[in-house]
Amino acid sequence: MNETANAMTTETTTPAAAVPAQSSAEPKDLVSKAVCAALALFGRPQTPPGWRLTMKGVFLVKPGKGDNGPTYERITTAPLVITRVLTDPTGIQSVELAWTVQGRAVRHVIPHETAKRGRELVKALGALGLPTSESFASSAEKWLLAYEDQNSEVIPRVQLRRWLGWQADGTFLATPEGADFQPAFDEQVRAAAGHRPRGTLEGWRKGAAGLELLPVPRLCIAGGLASPLLRPLGVGSTAVDVAGYSGRGKTTAGEAGISTFMDPLETGGAAYSWASTLYKVEERLNLVRGLPVLLDESQHIKPDDRSRVGELLYMLPTNRGRARAKGWNSGLEWECVVISTGEQSLLTMSVHQGLSARVHRVEGDDPFPNAESANAARAAFSQNYGHAGPAFVAKLAECMAKAGGLERLRARHAELAAELVGDNPIAARRSRTVAVFALAEELAHEWRILPYSPMKPVQWLALFAASSESDNRPEQALNVVREHIATRMHELWSKTAEGMASAGYGRVPTQWLGAHTTRDGERRVAIRPQAVEEWLDRAGYELAAVQGRWVADGYISTSTEKKTGKVRARQKVRVGDGTAWMLEFTAAGFPLGEAADSE
Repeated sequence: MNETANAMTTETTTPAAAVPAQSSAEPKDLVSKAVCAALALFGRPQTPPGWRLTMKGVFLVKPGKGDNGPTYERITTAPLVITRVLTDPTGIQSVELAWTVQGRAVRHVIPHETAKRGRELVKALGALGLPTSESFASSAEKWLLAYEDQNSEVIPRVQLRRWLGWQADGTFLATPEGADFQPAFDEQVRAAAGHRPRGTLEGWRKGAAGLELLPVPRLCIAGGLASPLLRPLGVGSTAVDVAGYSGRGKTTAGEAGISTFMDPLETGGAAYSWASTLYKVEERLNLVRGLPVLLDESQHIKPDDRSRVGELLYMLPTNRGRARAKGWNSGLEWECVVISTGEQSLLTMSVHQGLSARVHRVEGDDPFPNAESANAARAAFSQNYGHAGPAFVAKLAECMAKAGGLERLRARHAELAAELVGDNPIAARRSRTVAVFALAEELAHEWRILPYSPMKPVQWLALFAASSESDNRPEQALNVVREHIATRMHELWSKTAEGMASAGYGRVPTQWLGAHTTRDGERRVAIRPQAVEEWLDRAGYELAAVQGRWVADGYISTSTEKKTGKVRARQKVRVGDGTAWMLEFTAAGFPLGEAADSE
């Protein structure tokens, strides 16, 4: 920069004759045709008073003293102008600057405020060939301000896109190519570049045809195509969890899903990893409004981050990220279907059962039966991608543009959701999002985008089987308690316990764990609440989070306070010569044999 500054300083002040003149046929206040042609300027902008703009650069005109003519201070070594003003959906402006390098036009978009701060301007664009130096930063700043003011009615003003997918004006942007697009964060640039087409739709369809008998890859493709449906149907973002042992084709299935809109390979930039920080994951989600996002390698989620991943998954359907302070970007927005792959299930990130309704864990067989079929799919989708999704959106836009189109679409979704309720509460809560996947597959088949027939509701229910092992968090917590009770039965008080201990059949614990009880003719066990809380805490559960469900399922009994009428999930139980409030497990909660005593 110093060399450039020195070189420019030697020609700072030159006589008027040395400044290239415009054609005598052109008005002096108009930018020359040569500059307009070189920078492809819109209309015929004017040069503000006190300045000269030629192919040799920008010159500050300094009036001469006395009879001396004006002198010209050269502040750039090539023409430099503002070609467009871009406004994003929040009203924040950017400007496109243009200059020439060896006769070739160069363009860059920067924040408007940067163009008004000379040193920041040079710092931002100096390495990109900006034809000035820090020595002239103040003058360059003043030139751009004067040029913009003089040509405020000539410089085009356009809408700047900050994300991909559904825009504020109702249009859909599937790729940044050819659009006025600049992501909100620098880290999003590479991911955005991965949203581009390659190959042909027909080549993609041939690859998809090989998945007809493979429900998991088909689900991922349906998830990719379902992403644009979330907003029209009023459904929040959701996640598909394809987890299992390594080498089963999980990543390839996820790649098939995002190939609908983007380059599916990690090298393409669009695919992302759980190995990134959670803040970066939120930034990746923030790039899209109606597109799928692949997050691979769930096994790399650190143990200390699991609770925060669980929090992120809880917030996923709200379409808004975590609130932050101290200058961090807060409440980042998104709309997407997250396809998560890896060896670690997302359901292990939280002990709360509500996560099961937000994360659709895939049950059943491996995604691909063998390596050959997985490799064939990857080869097809790595050569043909980014066509199916835009084709789907185009048909969707046609559908919604028709009279009553959106209403019919929503009615169809509601019918599918009713068929996908299943036989348990988790499946019922999932039904609306699963119905989006099912509807996407039906529409893509009808619109001749998918080469196979859509799956039936029973097949969708089988994919997302809400088993007690993977989804029922209160049941999992109860199993933890059952294991502890079963191995510590000798610590439960009964009428015969002390007599048996004195006879040498056992010992009297220094602190009883609980007691045997009999209520309503049923033998039960009662346990100290503090002990249950400790067991659950060590296993990663919270008693308060599961206790209500235990009561509803009849696993623990309740009592009513005489004074207040308040119902409590506790019973007053005799232990030795005293009584204590305990959690009393019914026969459904902890089945007993013939060894129980009456109270």
